[in-house]
Amino acid sequence: MISVEGPSMLILFIVLSAIFLHQDNAHFRETNDQGDFKLLLEILSKPRLLDRRKEELGNFLEPKTEAFSWKMCGSKTDAIQIKTLSVAPDPIKLPGNITLAFSGSINSPDPITSPIEMELTIKKKLFVWITIPCIDHVGSCTYPDICSQSNASSCPPAFKKYGIPCSCPIKPGNYNLPPTVMALPKENMPGWLSEGDYKVEVRLRHQSKEILCLSATGSIDD
Repeated sequence: MISVEGPSMLILFIVLSAIFLHQDNAHFRETNDQGDFKLLLEILSKPRLLDRRKEELGNFLEPKTEAFSWKMCGSKTDAIQIKTLSVAPDPIKLPGNITLAFSGSINSPDPITSPIEMELTIKKKLFVWITIPCIDHVGSCTYPDICSQSNASSCPPAFKKYGIPCSCPIKPGNYNLPPTVMALPKENMPGWLSEGDYKVEVRLRHQSKEILCLSATGSIDD
């Protein structure tokens, strides 16, 4: 079993939209802003009943989240293409183990080098989708260079076994990870990542050109 933490968790975020690192440098101008921000975090941190467990009470404001789903949201000419992606169990148990499998390709004439910018957007469903703010570089953030946060020495054994890169440069080619069990320890997760339905979108850019857009919707069960 693989324990997912540190840079390896970053790689998993990328793959899931890599499940669930706009860096937010704004400063609060008023005490009320700070209070509202704290209240928002408290609301987001509360466990939420999953859509699939709700009784039919009329029309939902948003389509129901019935199961894990994903899609490519960019162009078919993007350098990175994910072809298959599966995550089990559904919903994901946290803490707990997940079984991850994916296949994809990197279609580039040359290896993709640093810097690679990642824009990550994470939303939680509270009747409608609410964007998780960027807090301590975790949440809906933009990372100028994910290569600087990756480390080949902490690459999960299964990634090494199947030749999946955990650091830059990233060589072109086909990549495949068969079903692999990974551990998701609760202590490494942000406080807002509680029970509920989530939507994640990840965009990667290299030299100002988008090379990947992937979105996923799924659920977490404490």
